[in-house]
Order: sequence, then C-alpha cells, then structure tokens
Amino acid sequence: KIYQLIIPAATWFLLAATLFAQNTSSDQEIKGLVKGETGAKLDELLTRYAMYGFSGTVLIVKNNQVVISKGYGLADVEPGKVNTVNTLFDVGSIAKTFTAAAILQLEMQSKLKTDDSISKYLGDFPKDKAGITIHHLLTHTAGLKLDAGDVGITPTNSREEFLQKVKNAPLLSAPGDKYNYSNLGYGLLGIIIEKVSGQNWQRYAKKHLLKPAKLSRTMLYGDAFLQNSLARGYTGATEEDLKPEEPLRQERQDSYMWGKKYVIGPTGVVTTTRDLYKWWQALHSKKILSENARRKMFTAQAFDQSYGWNLRTAENEITRIHRGGLRGSFQSMLAYYPKENAVLIFALNKNVNENGPFWASVGWANLEKVLLDKDYVVPPAVASIAPAKLQLYAGEYELPSGEKFVAWVKNDSLLVGAIGQAAVNFLAYPQQSSPEFQNDVNEAGKQVLEWLNKNDSTQIKSASYLSEKDLTALQTQWKSWINTTGELKSFQILGSSPGSGGNLRTFAKLNGEKSSLVVRLLWNWKQKKLLAWGDDIPLPAIIKLMPESETAFINFDFNKSQTVRVHFNTSAEGKTLGLTVRSADGKDDVFARKTK
Repeated sequence: KIYQLIIPAATWFLLAATLFAQNTSSDQEIKGLVKGETGAKLDELLTRYAMYGFSGTVLIVKNNQVVISKGYGLADVEPGKVNTVNTLFDVGSIAKTFTAAAILQLEMQSKLKTDDSISKYLGDFPKDKAGITIHHLLTHTAGLKLDAGDVGITPTNSREEFLQKVKNAPLLSAPGDKYNYSNLGYGLLGIIIEKVSGQNWQRYAKKHLLKPAKLSRTMLYGDAFLQNSLARGYTGATEEDLKPEEPLRQERQDSYMWGKKYVIGPTGVVTTTRDLYKWWQALHSKKILSENARRKMFTAQAFDQSYGWNLRTAENEITRIHRGGLRGSFQSMLAYYPKENAVLIFALNKNVNENGPFWASVGWANLEKVLLDKDYVVPPAVASIAPAKLQLYAGEYELPSGEKFVAWVKNDSLLVGAIGQAAVNFLAYPQQSSPEFQNDVNEAGKQVLEWLNKNDSTQIKSASYLSEKDLTALQTQWKSWINTTGELKSFQILGSSPGSGGNLRTFAKLNGEKSSLVVRLLWNWKQKKLLAWGDDIPLPAIIKLMPESETAFINFDFNKSQTVRVHFNTSAEGKTLGLTVRSADGKDDVFARKTK
C-alpha cells in the first residue's frame, strides 16, 4: 500500500503566525508559553520530570494552537544557564530530513533522479553494490552498515579513502531486500549533493534550505555565530554519572567525518525547537519543495520509510510521521499526528543511557499520551535538602531476617542498595509480587559459581545453560575475577533482581585472599539460558532516593510507574535510628535498624 499525506500550506502559515505572534517579547522567549488545559498538563508533567533530571526544550502545537513552548533544566550546568525556547541543540538524525529535501530539490531541477544508480555520481562500485540507487539510500534499503566506523572509516581518512572503504565493505543484504538503518547511506547522499550541486552540504543547505525557510537560529556543523546559545551535552549511565560532552571537531579539513563517528548528511544540524517547527512548516509550503516533491517525501516508499521520515500507519492511514535524533548527549524528536492535527517537538541535552536513551523514551511516550488524551502518570513532587543532611542517612540497615540495606551519598544524591533476597524484593518489586522462580535462579547461580570454582565444565555443559563457545568465554572471565580477588575463600549469593527485557540478574560476592568482588549473571529463565555476565554493578538492587521532606524519600520508576517510599527514623537529638520501607497500602511496612 502507498500512504501519502499532503498538508495544505495555509494551515502551516496559520500555525506559524500563531506561534510567533504569541511569543514576541523577550520575557516570553525566556519563560516560554503554556496555554490551555493541555498546556497546563504538559507543563506539570515536564516540571516534575525536571525535578528528576529532564533537560531540554519542548514545543507542541494542537488544533492550530501552540499549547506549550518552554525550556526545562539546564543548558550548561557549571554557570547554571537554563534551557529556553532560544537554546540550540544538536538534533542528530533530524538532519536526514534536510538531506532528503536537498535530494528532492536537485531532482526538481532535473540534476538527478531518485532511481539513479549511485555509481553515476560516486564512481564505479563493486558488482554487489552496483545496483544501489539514491532511492535505496533514502529508504535505508541499500544494505549498508550503520556507521562509518563499521566499515573501518576513521576521522583521519580523506574523502577518497572514505568512499573507497564504503566500496570495499561487505553488504548486510542485497540492495532493496531489507531495511537496515544506515547513517552511512545518508553520508553518501551528502556526498552526492556535493558532487551534483558543486557546493558542500553545509553551503547548499544554507542557501537552499535554511534561507528560504527563514531558520535564523539554526547552525550547521562548522558554524560558530550562535555559540552562546548552544546547550552543552551531558551523558552517563545514570544521573549521578553524567559528564559533559566535548564539542565535535574535524581532525582533518578534507574529511567527511566530525568527531569519532559522525558524518555530514545523517547529522549536521544544530537548532531550536522553534526553528524545527518552521522547518516543518516550510516543507509544506512552496518554499522548499514542489507539490510533487512533497508528495514523494511523505509517501511510504519502502517498509515504514518515506524520504527522510518514519511513517506509522493503521488501517491504511498514516497516524504519525516522525524523525528522531540521537547524537551523543543530544536527543530530539519531530512528530506529526494527522488525526489530531498536532505537532510534537523536543530537543534534549542529556542522555542517561544505562538501558537506552532514557529521557527521550520516557518523554516521547508520555508527552504523546497527554497529546492524544491517553492515561499517563505524573511522578511525585520532590523537595531539595542540603547534601550534608543526606550524609546522616549513610550506613547499613538490618532487617529482622538479617538481610540488609546499604545507603550512601554520591554526587549529592542518596542511593540505597539491597543485600539478600528479601531486601532486594522491597526495592525491586514494591507494588508487585516477585517471580515465583526467583529462588531457582539463585540456586542456579550458586551451582554455576561452584562449578566454575571447581573447573567442572562437565556439570555446566550437562545443565545446558550456555553454548560451548560461551562457556569458554565465561571460564576466561572467571579466571580474570580470581586474578582480582586472589584464591577464592567463599562466595555469597546477594539475590536476584530484574534485568533488561524481562531477564533476571543473579548477584554474588566473591571473597578472595586479596579482595572481594561483586559479580552478576544475566538469565533468561524461561529458556533456562545464561546470557551474559559482568562485575560493574555493586549490588543487586540500587535505587536513587529523592527527598519529599528531610526524613521522607521516594524512588519513582518511570518505566513501571511504581514508587518506593523510604522514611528515615530519627531520635529527638537527630540521630538516625533506622529506616522504614513503606508499602502502597501501609500494611506491609518493614523497619530496618541502623547498625553502622
């Protein structure tokens, strides 16, 4: 089926006029705009998110009205500069929509055709790649690998070396057969634009895309005129581990590469949410594309891909057009919902990525729910207390059963971990029952560690927990662990907790002659398979506690929408006596006495 959507230009002119007429004063530009019931709901949600670390700018238009255009969190932490509607963000793969538009413009000028072979513009390719067309590159169906680094390209390679390495690399699939998302493919489109137009990608985009669309607050890689408005990117596994990202630079001027892995074409645009909205508007006017070219851009061409965009369909109708961006610390989204006549745009400068791009996933999912009038959960409000106060709660807390909670302060945040299955369950399953097979997983973990210590590969093989190749890798890892700890004296199963994808992680503490080490085994217990192992997480369950008051704390799980509440019990003199983990109904509260 071919799905297509052409939005009348007049509609977008009306939307743009509404947006910018309502946001003219400098005060409004800094504070942003929140309008109506939907805007208030969105602002409440995003304000709560900011309490937990959300950082970026959001712009949403619904039914021809701007309902929110506002910044949250910090654009630069050290000077305390806040995000505003004028803050610029690297928008990663949203640059692909600019590249696709440039290709369609060149086709409008009869300088190329989307069904042309890329060999026509880039020189001869080997036989397996000779059939690749511009259409294949636009729809990620050329069979090319994901990134330049995947075919051996480095930042020091010249442009000629870049192309030669692409030509020499094996394909993932035959051209046109399968969808394989490829930044590398859009890099080749950037080169084709350069070859055909006689201008590099940046020069072409400025003259033929940015200027007619009036994107006055948009930079391309290499520009510097709006540096003072740039957000600084931060990335890390958790909020406590975030580190600032260094700006992208070219290692050589005649290279297509920026930084260690990025190529102009799939990336290259740094802009504001307001300019992204103007770009969306321009794409549906005659400023950028003809009516035929617009139809081509927003028609499904292969799988769920149009030219530069992803399409979501239901019952032969488009329900969402979107393109997201992820470039290092920066995440972004531009999405349109035809039925609701709504545009959702966000740009973020923080990538908390222990289990994927956290804030982009959570933000998009829940902003979309508000926009589409679906149920959503607003996390609890949190307060701020002095870091010195948090130190009073650091220590060990023992349950009546002997299991323990451990509390410590890291980067002015209070973390609590669990030792022992009962303690783990209070933190990992606060509002639901733990898996019935949890004890079986712990027992299996214990057996595997015993067999590894005895070098008894026969038992592990008979249990069929992993392949012979993986067993060899695990045995090698075991030797590395023992080199760290010294001869093993004992080990202790600390408990099992949820891992990614519904899997379970069994944690154990290895006690050796030289030192101790906490290791983990990741299980798919439905298949009775051991998937992976590691030693970089210190306890089976660790949560970050956010203060509601000086003694009451919460942890909100954004993925499960569940809350752990912890109250620290203190004496009249301010001494910490213990902690209470509170259940949802208050009937199953548990007290742990402070012992250290």
